Amino acid sequence: MNTFKALQKRHEKLLEQQEQVSIADVQAYIDDVIAAGHKIANHMERQQLRANLRYWANLIHTAKGVYPDIELAPGPTLQIRNWVHNSNVRISILILIIAVIVSANNLEFFSTSSTPTPPLPSTCPSVNAEGTVPPSVAITSITFIVNGDEQIVANQYMPLQASPGDEVKIKEITVCVEPFDGESGSGYVEFDPLDQNGQVMALEVKGTRSVRIASGFTIIPGPDYAWTIGDNWRHLSVVTVHYPPGGGTQNPNCEGGFCEVDDRMIVPIE
Repeated sequence: MNTFKALQKRHEKLLEQQEQVSIADVQAYIDDVIAAGHKIANHMERQQLRANLRYWANLIHTAKGVYPDIELAPGPTLQIRNWVHNSNVRISILILIIAVIVSANNLEFFSTSSTPTPPLPSTCPSVNAEGTVPPSVAITSITFIVNGDEQIVANQYMPLQASPGDEVKIKEITVCVEPFDGESGSGYVEFDPLDQNGQVMALEVKGTRSVRIASGFTIIPGPDYAWTIGDNWRHLSVVTVHYPPGGGTQNPNCEGGFCEVDDRMIVPIE
């Protein structure tokens, strides 16, 4: 049995025994998956393992209030030596290099402080938290401003390029709600900086203002605040807090069941 199949079988076994499984068993699985990353090159297999890691990390976060490190080890380096020696490939590479040089001489290059906004998806992304009352409020993208320059994070574990001492602001967050009959309620977005131990730095937690949530895409302005990245900053946990009409959630820790966390995006700081 190859490495991926063995890890996937362990994942399925943990799911079957989830009511009895210990946090130590879950952490052991997470550690093994992370370490095995350097053996797995297949993109789809790596995506599945990342999804597994997020699932079990959420379980640990719910149980202990700490979000573990789940960054999958880099895959094996591609071996390109043999095909580079192929004469047809060499010719193709030479033509490509010439085309790039010609293009560079004919294009006017200029600098810009903004990052092109990615196109909105046709459907809402799947959520990654414990919300149970529909509709779910999913995070589509976050626009950061780092030292005056925009950076857009548009998926789970896409890193924010920032170093200790940098000033970081949130320009806006785009959230998405699938078409839904009835009122969607309201919500806001909370930002929880995490240190090297996965602990929330409570004094740095910030949130947006609450807004009405409608079906489709909603842009929420970021909090009026600028962080200064510290030496111990490792991740930023971003969550959508949803207030369904009438409450009735299964999260008593969220204002006595009037709200719930619908989605969570973990942004590494690199």
